[in-house]
Amino acid sequence: MAHEYNEGRLPIHEAAFRNYDTVVERILANLCSKDGNKNNENEDHRSQEEKERANLLHQARIQEMVETTTYDYFRLTPILAATVGNARRTIECLISHGAKVTSRDGENRSMASIAILKQNVELLLYFSQAPYANELDIWNTLMNMFTSKISDESSAAGRILEQLTAPKYIKIAWSYLYNLRLVEKTIQVLIQTVNNNANFNEQLLTSCLIILYNLLCIDPNIRPTFNQNDEAARAFVQMPKTTDTLSLLFSQIVCHLCDDIRCIQSFVNQNLISNLQILLDQDTMNIPKTEACLYFDILGKIARCKTDYQILIQKSSATERTILEQGIHLLDRYDRQLTISVLHFIRELCLQNDQHQQICADNRLLIAHLLNALNSSFRDVQRSSVDTLQMIVTHNTASQLTLLQQGGAEQLLILLNKATLPRLRVSIICTLWSLTGNERSRKQSMA
Repeated sequence: MAHEYNEGRLPIHEAAFRNYDTVVERILANLCSKDGNKNNENEDHRSQEEKERANLLHQARIQEMVETTTYDYFRLTPILAATVGNARRTIECLISHGAKVTSRDGENRSMASIAILKQNVELLLYFSQAPYANELDIWNTLMNMFTSKISDESSAAGRILEQLTAPKYIKIAWSYLYNLRLVEKTIQVLIQTVNNNANFNEQLLTSCLIILYNLLCIDPNIRPTFNQNDEAARAFVQMPKTTDTLSLLFSQIVCHLCDDIRCIQSFVNQNLISNLQILLDQDTMNIPKTEACLYFDILGKIARCKTDYQILIQKSSATERTILEQGIHLLDRYDRQLTISVLHFIRELCLQNDQHQQICADNRLLIAHLLNALNSSFRDVQRSSVDTLQMIVTHNTASQLTLLQQGGAEQLLILLNKATLPRLRVSIICTLWSLTGNERSRKQSMA
């Protein structure tokens, strides 16, 4: 049979790629012996043995056709061409005619590999539900490509895993991914990517972060897995944060992980505090709001963990300004959520820490911001300001006097007269009472 190649491809390859399954059927149906028409005319005169021989010859030619490869670099069989073209109907048609799902192209890539490289998550999931799924070995192929040292393979697999761990597909894929230890392997790939300075793969790093973020959202219990790898915290701290996407993903994941005290300890040991201080010092007033909020949420969780960590935060000298000063500077943006995050951090920094309470009380700019926030149109900002003032003066006589001298009591009383929300009124009253300290005269005067 003469194969008429067009640019290295037969008509069956073109039809398979374009999902012309009826054309593929017609091509295969027309495959018969050179004198097929004569044989058809004399069908009744042939013996059973001749009929069987003719049928075997016909099947052999069909098999030859469905296994023939393109005469080019890619060496695609029709079923591989159909995979490239996302041609599901044609794939099933070819399989019904004996095409092998274990076919490999010129670079030894399988159907599963091609679907991954083509970023075709729907086709990959279709294969996973097919009767021949075991022959394709989809999930092992995916994980092997993800951990591959070949950049194109690892990047493509990473993008597929981003989609599979997203809400749309996670219920379908989770059991497979869990059994293949996706969390551990993602952390492993992230560490390798960060350490690979010579050929840094930003896309792969982004994929690793998105996968971890997706997994943290559905299963917070992966935090212990993170703690089992000493290199993980170091990789997070040292990873490049050269784009807003990388910075945002970094801060979101670290904020999640810092709900676990062991994660906090790992991060602190890897100088996360200094790293955040440097990030906050880079064009402070133009840091994206969400990232700045997350940085202070992280620092607040660290400060709450240990008094020693409060001291580390306040004494961190990675930049000229302290982290507290950076936070106070950001209050000048008068952003609702950012103000709440910074004030929450300040409360955690002052928690049961007389020295930090006094540092905050002596900072006239901070006190001015806090008193100004009492007049905010947002009730949550007012409440946050009141709670912060209370934290600064609780059990600290010096800071109580400092705040009284700056007119704190008068401002709180004005707000108390205006406030209608019960919780806000209670917070104001508690703060006013904290301002009186243990002196009977001040208590009587305040009452």
